[in-house]
Amino acid sequence: LLTASIGIGCGEPLTEPTSDIEVGKRFVEDREFRRNALEQSVMNPDNSYSALRLEEYARKQGGWDDLPVYNPSVLAVTTDDLGSFDATGRRASTGGGPTVSPELEWTHESLMDVGKWAFENYPMIVDARLAPVVASRQNADEVGLWVDETGRLGGLVAALDDGEDAVAWTCATCHAATDESGALVLGRSNVTFDSGRLYRLGDAGSERIDAWGAGRVDTSRDSTDNPVLISDVRNIRHQSHLHHTATLRNSLAALAIRVETLLIVSQRQERRPPRDVAFALAYYMWNFSPPTPTPVEEGRDVFEATCARCHHSDGSVAAPLDPAMVGTDASLQNAPGRGTGRYRIPSLVGVSDRALLLHDGSVNGVEQLLDPARPTEIEGHEFGHELLVDERERLLRFVRSL
Repeated sequence: LLTASIGIGCGEPLTEPTSDIEVGKRFVEDREFRRNALEQSVMNPDNSYSALRLEEYARKQGGWDDLPVYNPSVLAVTTDDLGSFDATGRRASTGGGPTVSPELEWTHESLMDVGKWAFENYPMIVDARLAPVVASRQNADEVGLWVDETGRLGGLVAALDDGEDAVAWTCATCHAATDESGALVLGRSNVTFDSGRLYRLGDAGSERIDAWGAGRVDTSRDSTDNPVLISDVRNIRHQSHLHHTATLRNSLAALAIRVETLLIVSQRQERRPPRDVAFALAYYMWNFSPPTPTPVEEGRDVFEATCARCHHSDGSVAAPLDPAMVGTDASLQNAPGRGTGRYRIPSLVGVSDRALLLHDGSVNGVEQLLDPARPTEIEGHEFGHELLVDERERLLRFVRSL
């Protein structure tokens, strides 16, 4: 009934694009293509995440397509800018910075350049809650924002907004982190970011949010409290589904819709990003290259016997599953925001470079995941605990090489 009422598509497949570049062109130019891609990606049309998008996205008339395009001048916020913003996270415009995103051409190189720019610089949302964070280095460190070798602070930008510079988030605020050498790694989960501390700095915190812990956020936008691990997005093309609850079947088109609609909702449904920039951002993430040590054969036999029912050595995964099969916390699976009754199975590509694992970030790396002596409060995923010590070590060597 919803589909009929807005008059676009019924989820029937259109002529398939012949390349990722063609997907981008169709995404930008063809509203019916976007609509069909949305409908084919949705797992549960009744949760609030899906229902909102089915109501507003790629309609024949009205809806989010008619929103004004938002592409402001931006400047990266550095440690030199600390203390320059007022109590609302604003300051007089400096007049600097690029006025628009880089010009896009339909080539791999251009899409990667524009996508990287957007990942680091496109303002997801101007947010007054960031005001105390940019007041001092002590506050920024308390919240867990990274600082790279150039002095850039946590992926924050000063975006031109109503004639002033206003502090805003970017993708890199949550989905980038420094490595052991101090170099910034884009796509890596920022497991030090603590949203509870951020809220508390602004006198808007609560014991509930403080209890989430670093590296976890609740993005479900519903009445329930469901913090999840900030995802490492470097292996996103290997995932069968998007979101921990497998809300969307994954594809490049579905990811582009996910990016565009995330930015629209973050902008309070008042404006939308340039569509070519949204696609370039998705394309950039689709082509991330996670760290992959030299593949080894040692332990493959243990992996095939212990893990291959769900996780495949080529990075692919089995279909989403009922959490009861794994024994992990199941409170998120039917949450009204994004619930599908299932959890996605994460790809293991690059797993050795992830600090936290499972949807709630309750496990400190793959070594703890496979350790039968891990803390008893960590629920579920006891696969491999029955292995002999030598078998477990061989399995770890193989998994670390994926």
